[in-house]
Amino acid sequence: MKAYFYISQPLVPVDSASLERLVASAEVKNAAYGITGFLCFKDVFIQYFEGEAKEVDALFATIKADARHKILNCLVFDNIDCRQFPNWRMKLISRDVLNHDRVEPFLFNQLARAKDRTSHLDKWRKQVWLAVQYIAAQSAHEVAFVETEK
Repeated sequence: MKAYFYISQPLVPVDSASLERLVASAEVKNAAYGITGFLCFKDVFIQYFEGEAKEVDALFATIKADARHKILNCLVFDNIDCRQFPNWRMKLISRDVLNHDRVEPFLFNQLARAKDRTSHLDKWRKQVWLAVQYIAAQSAHEVAFVETEK
């Protein structure tokens, strides 16, 4: 199995309706291809997805080619042992929830550092993976990830 974790900058306006449509579409497609993960958005997209290598590579190629955003940085995790988010076809996580435990700023900063300091990429990859595992552990307690009312 393989996973991608990236941040990207939208190049078109993103409102709650378009974000909901994006997530709904991703959930359907991901279910068909056995892909799981999460998406977080506020000013930038932060996304993690996992699955069989062929499927996630194809998905990332599609994401990368999408003219509605620009990939700022990406980490790839090859040969992961098991899914971190087996029940999330594409869970929309409120950035406020991630900020509550200071996870979102940490992830954003680690990805930025990984881009700037490629000689220490393994260190940043390990730290980001620990954050992904933390989110997965919290996801076991769905109460922590109840989305805020709109």
